[in-house]
Amino acid sequence: MADSGPSDDSPLTLLGRRFASGEIDEDEYWRRLSVLDEQFGRTAGKGRGV
Repeated sequence: MADSGPSDDSPLTLLGRRFASGEIDEDEYWRRLSVLDEQFGRTAGKGRGV
C-alpha cells in the first residue's frame, strides 16, 4: 500500500493547520518544520511545499 501523505492527526498536518489558521506565523512554521524534519524526516514531500 502506498503512503498517501500525512494522516489527519500527524505532526505535519497539525503544524499546517496551525499556520493556516494564523495561530503561528511563517517564521515559526518553518522553525517547527525544520525540527520535525531533523527528528523524523519529512514525509509530506520534497522542498517547502505545503
